[in-house]
Amino acid sequence: MNVMTELAGLRHGAPLHMKMRIGGEHVGGDRTLDVRNPYTGAVVGTVPCATAGEIRRAFAIAKAYRPALTRYQRYEICRKVAELIRARGEAISDLITAECGIGKKDSRYEVGRACDVF
Repeated sequence: MNVMTELAGLRHGAPLHMKMRIGGEHVGGDRTLDVRNPYTGAVVGTVPCATAGEIRRAFAIAKAYRPALTRYQRYEICRKVAELIRARGEAISDLITAECGIGKKDSRYEVGRACDVF
């Protein structure tokens, strides 16, 4: 199942279960943290709790990273991200509403702000 399919399930009360990415790999054990709607208390998803080793590994990878892309290539990636966010705005807005308990008008605004940042 992909993230967009899972995001669509939020409208029907299905929680979203995510993994961490470290060095391009999905990682995360059995320890998770519930993400709750602050107004209803409903679990809208779970996120993994990183171990000390996973945190050290993430920092080591970040410290060793050297960009291989040109500025223009990085710009193109950011532009594409903004395009994808816009195309999936309603589903992302649903997630923001579920996580933060804010109204759709405000969560749509936040989606627009994310596009502007990218």
